[in-house]
Amino acid sequence: MLEHRKREGGFTLVEMLLVLSIMGIIVMIAMATYVYAVANSRAIACHANQRVLGDAARVYTADQGTPPTDIDDLAPYVRKSGGLTRCPSDPTVELQWDPVREIVTCELHPTD
Repeated sequence: MLEHRKREGGFTLVEMLLVLSIMGIIVMIAMATYVYAVANSRAIACHANQRVLGDAARVYTADQGTPPTDIDDLAPYVRKSGGLTRCPSDPTVELQWDPVREIVTCELHPTD
């Protein structure tokens, strides 16, 4: 005769795999949301930097009577820039002064 053993506490392999797969899906969704939020916040920071430098350019123009010729002309008008002239998304990209349109531009985050 076969004896029926009483099932001991614990989880079966199928239950563990099901829980792990659900947790994996939740982590993938959370990571995608996190990556999007970080990229979006960097774009917003870049637009804010462009606005600050644009305001500095207007002050420069009012003081000097002529628009700046380069983004470096704005350094005295911005409090300790600390990377303000670089794009937060890619520090190798520098914000540029467009003397024709008289705005600060970023090749990664155009304002138009």
